[in-house]
Amino acid sequence: SAHPDFSQVLENETVESAVIETQNIAKLEGTDYKYTTVTDTTWGFLFNVQKPALELPAIRRALMACVTDEACTGSDGKSLIPYGFETANDIIPPSTHINGQLYRELAGGGFRETFNPETARSGMNKALADAELRRMPNITLICPEDEQIITLMQSIMRSWQTYLYVYVNIEPLDMNTLQYRINLGNYQIAFYPIAPSKDDPLNTLNRFTSDYPSNPAFLNHPAYDKLVEKASARSNTEDVLAAMAAAEKYLNTYVIFYPVYYEVTYFVMRSTVTGIYFSPFDGAADFVNCKFVE
Repeated sequence: SAHPDFSQVLENETVESAVIETQNIAKLEGTDYKYTTVTDTTWGFLFNVQKPALELPAIRRALMACVTDEACTGSDGKSLIPYGFETANDIIPPSTHINGQLYRELAGGGFRETFNPETARSGMNKALADAELRRMPNITLICPEDEQIITLMQSIMRSWQTYLYVYVNIEPLDMNTLQYRINLGNYQIAFYPIAPSKDDPLNTLNRFTSDYPSNPAFLNHPAYDKLVEKASARSNTEDVLAAMAAAEKYLNTYVIFYPVYYEVTYFVMRSTVTGIYFSPFDGAADFVNCKFVE
């Protein structure tokens, strides 16, 4: 999400509208700009479910049991979630629609599983014993080279050490390298943004189907594929919705992608302009009904 620095946009008197980063929103105060917000990206933990130990749902569950509110809070009591972002309780972001209605309003929310860190270690040990593994393999987490994200990851890693006695290495990467490693399957766990490329829950759900060419989790579950296939049949909203919600819940239950926070896109316009429609999913702006107002 590389948007221009807002101060540059502001100095450039010719700009009527722009997409800007959350941290620059404070600079709007006292200016003749107004903005609309769209919550269109979900950041969370993505697992490569083909990797040793991480193919076991109980192991993934144990790790995510430690991603508590406490683990996402700094020693000063302030949230470590980046400024202006919102805690995510679901994989599909709140601004996504189905047949013109907000998917979250129709499907409900809070599908993210919550687990107890106190019992996570016994769950992990049982899963390792059942799989005849003597201990957890060495785990490396890849994440973006972003100071706020690295601080959050370090806090969560302390939680893994405390509750699971598991030490995870952190490998920060630039976004292109991060994406490349995920495409190759050359990773175990990634902290990663899932942003639909169009306004449709299926856009997110399709990515995890067995035959999707760049399935980021390398998931191959026929039961999941069937749910997405049902949702794709596109009969009435009710049937499609039930299948979509079941597919989304599946990703939560099996801890394929664990949502942590939503990123908000701000679309800024001068107050002298109306009628610009912005679609965050594909980054397109529609100026057809754009007017200048006195």
